[in-house]
Amino acid sequence: MFSSLQPHEWNAVVLSYPQYSFLQSYEWGEFQKKYGRKVERYCIRQDNGRYAIAQVLSHPLSFFGWYGYCPRGPLAEEGQNTLFLASLSAELRKQGALFLRIEPRVCVPAGKSIVQAAPVQPADVWIVDLSHPFDVLQSLMHPKTRYNYRIAQKKGVVVQMISAPNDNNLEKAVTDFAGLLARTAGRHQFRLHTEDYYRQMITFFMQNRGESKTSISVRLYTAYQGATPLAAILVLYFGDTATFLHGGSDYRFRHLMAPYALHLRAIQDAAEFGFTAYDMGGIAHSDDPHDPWQGITRFKKGFSGYSLHYPGTFDIVFNSFHYMAYTKLRQIRSRLRSSMDRT
Repeated sequence: MFSSLQPHEWNAVVLSYPQYSFLQSYEWGEFQKKYGRKVERYCIRQDNGRYAIAQVLSHPLSFFGWYGYCPRGPLAEEGQNTLFLASLSAELRKQGALFLRIEPRVCVPAGKSIVQAAPVQPADVWIVDLSHPFDVLQSLMHPKTRYNYRIAQKKGVVVQMISAPNDNNLEKAVTDFAGLLARTAGRHQFRLHTEDYYRQMITFFMQNRGESKTSISVRLYTAYQGATPLAAILVLYFGDTATFLHGGSDYRFRHLMAPYALHLRAIQDAAEFGFTAYDMGGIAHSDDPHDPWQGITRFKKGFSGYSLHYPGTFDIVFNSFHYMAYTKLRQIRSRLRSSMDRT
């Protein structure tokens, strides 16, 4: 029933769908394998000749086996989505998964065994439209964004960009990047991957970058004043989209406005490289002024653009009793972890 595709064929199918994501790309799956994750790819030829596909990552569970996670997927024609999900679910159930976690592009799946889950990827993201000439794009940005960018220039903020694994500055840049991420995580109390994870990600995608937009490449941008690292961002490229993947800054130097210099440089580069969209990542889901995402949302929207919405995250449950036990245990762990973080 399921077919197999070559890497370039797989990516071509991913890119043929609107609202595609690098998370379904062949290279992202290969990186997850390198980092120890089990990855399976499923595809079925649909009635119109196009393929429905799903890249599924296996996540082990302490007492309940494992579950499959299909980030920003599956990808299927709207009329074929239900049939493909049924086939995919039957296969994972047969393999012993507790549930399948999906993030559909547009339509919300229906069924008594489908539960809306806490989001993994953000439901709303902000996209900067790169189809305009850069000078026009700058004019569309919020006056405060342009003003802060000029402050960074006047204060001597310099942006370094690295895109090749043999760059002599790469090792220091990765160390600075990890340090800035750690400062940001400590400030906002969120959890990070290990420094080794980011190091492997950067070197993997720099070493394996292709010559076309059908494969992933990354660039690491770091803002300095003299020798002092102020902020850094990692930008990933796939298809026609450049994605701001990770970023960190040193709060002590916030008056230098380094993040504005970083993103303006990354946006300008992406436009010059021929990309049509710059994905700045998640924004607040509502206009609630108390939403903790409002600050970062104002920052991102200052670069102009539009929001892109996804229906959310859903679990297709194969064993309701064990799934209920799993969710209860997860809630208890989450409360304990929050208590420890506050301490």
